[in-house]
Amino acid sequence: MKYFTALQAAASAFAVVQALNPGKISTDWCPANEVQPNGQLPPSTIYPQALVPISKREPDTPFFSVDNIAEISPGDKCTITNFMIPVAEAQHKTCSLVFDFPNWGNYNYSGSGHFNFIGYALGAFAIPGVTTYNRQPAAGPSPQSPPPVMSPGHSYVLMSAPCNIPPDIPGGIAPVSGAICSEDTAFSYKQTMEPIQPNPVKQGLGGWGKKPCPLGFFVILS
Repeated sequence: MKYFTALQAAASAFAVVQALNPGKISTDWCPANEVQPNGQLPPSTIYPQALVPISKREPDTPFFSVDNIAEISPGDKCTITNFMIPVAEAQHKTCSLVFDFPNWGNYNYSGSGHFNFIGYALGAFAIPGVTTYNRQPAAGPSPQSPPPVMSPGHSYVLMSAPCNIPPDIPGGIAPVSGAICSEDTAFSYKQTMEPIQPNPVKQGLGGWGKKPCPLGFFVILS
């Protein structure tokens, strides 16, 4: 099993870039895609509201996510990710569902990297401690062309289409959710749940920092 952390690798990278660009903050070390050209998340990003694990082997047992860690195991555990989309902000916009998977971060990954993505209906979402494998949210559209393999060092756009969220949803918030599962890969990761701040490494009187890479699922409005 491979365990990826940023500590030693980041320390070496920090030392090199400190010598070349003292006092600057770099954001170009994170994997990019067409809606994240520099690898970072734009201000229009919607972050997950909750993660809810479910188990095929314990189909009637509800679970809670601990410390916002998603759990996927071969033929067993999946994790549902909930988003709450602000209705007004989504009008006449494109919604892109992305998965950011940097080379280092707080995750464990072992296997061939094949994943299944299950979409649920607009307005349907998982409830921690209540939702189970046998009591999943109502079915909805799933990504039609998901990546055949997901591996570290990449950022994936799983779906990108007009949001098409009705403007008159009560409360002005539209729940959207989906699950990630696998038949051949064990994968756990700590989901980024809020905007990332630079993490400077100070040396002497000066210092610089790199912004850590986002990890997990996000919805980007454009």
